[in-house]
Amino acid sequence: MVLESTVICVDNSDWMRNGDFIPNRLQAQQDAVNVICRMKQSQNAENAVGLLSFADCQTIVTLTPEVNKVMGALYKLEPDGQIQLHTGLAIARLMLKHRQNKNHKMRVIAFIGSPVDNDPKELVRLAKKLKKEKVNVDVVSFGENVDNQGKLDGFIEALNGKDGNLSHLVTVPPGTMLADVLMSSPMFVGDDGKPLASRAGFELGFDPSEDPELAMALRVSMEEQRQRHEDETQKVQMASLNESLATQTAATDTNVSMDTNESALARAEAAVLPSAVVVQEAQDFSDNMTDEEQLALALEMSMQGDVQEMETDSAGASSSAQKTTSEPASQENPEFDELAENQEFLEEALKNIEGVDPQNALKIYKRSEQKEKNTK
Repeated sequence: MVLESTVICVDNSDWMRNGDFIPNRLQAQQDAVNVICRMKQSQNAENAVGLLSFADCQTIVTLTPEVNKVMGALYKLEPDGQIQLHTGLAIARLMLKHRQNKNHKMRVIAFIGSPVDNDPKELVRLAKKLKKEKVNVDVVSFGENVDNQGKLDGFIEALNGKDGNLSHLVTVPPGTMLADVLMSSPMFVGDDGKPLASRAGFELGFDPSEDPELAMALRVSMEEQRQRHEDETQKVQMASLNESLATQTAATDTNVSMDTNESALARAEAAVLPSAVVVQEAQDFSDNMTDEEQLALALEMSMQGDVQEMETDSAGASSSAQKTTSEPASQENPEFDELAENQEFLEEALKNIEGVDPQNALKIYKRSEQKEKNTK
């Protein structure tokens, strides 16, 4: 009975998007890994399997007898980056070196579906180190066979030495079913030289010929589970996209609101500013005037206010009065002219104001009136 710890190194580089394998390289590789995991489990329930990604050289799943964990993590991988074969194999060697059960044989299964950039001499040195530590390696080359064939042949030859045959290189041509080719490869041959089992037996965990109806039901269930996983992945991606769009929309609305508020504030300031300037100028002007001058100015403004009230009453009485509003105040209202010329009335009114010289105030007022007439 074989006891073995196996690290499966998968290619998750950008090359896995290619469609020369059905449906593409990534999913064809997933099916093949599934078959291998079931085969290891059928050999011995204590066999341990780990998962490592070649593109980023990350340990996805540590060595475990629960192959379902491996498959669950495998289906979450997405193509990204370039393969790093030498580094990935070195990490896989360390994973096997620290395995829990030291009685397990050590094996690495490496899927390579993109160009290998490593120096062949570096790969040979790594192969010799793996051989010294009794680590066997099965390499599955698919998709870039022409570019990688020479390097991978030298790597496997250095692993096996002159008489060894425990490490294998399986080259899979494009357009074929990757899992089917592996089923007929030396990787699936037991120590006695016989095939280990059928592919259906690995996938379902029993011989489907014993119960065809159960086998069909299990296949349908497995396909539905895979479809649900893909649907959930799409939902998560759509939710993330919608959240990003909502955030951008909220930020845009906030900016528009801020711009609107700033525009309204600017308009309010523009409306208030002229009035404020007038008030300030009037304040500065009054500060520089004497009491008599301020009184004369106040008297003049008061009389103008009376004139405006009289003009309003006249405008409501007839349309002819509206036509005369553009003429001077003295012509519109003779009563105002008589009131302004009544010196006795003005003196009597100014006497009642404490601290004001009526004669001086009248002189200032008359000078102001004369200047206004000259200006007109």
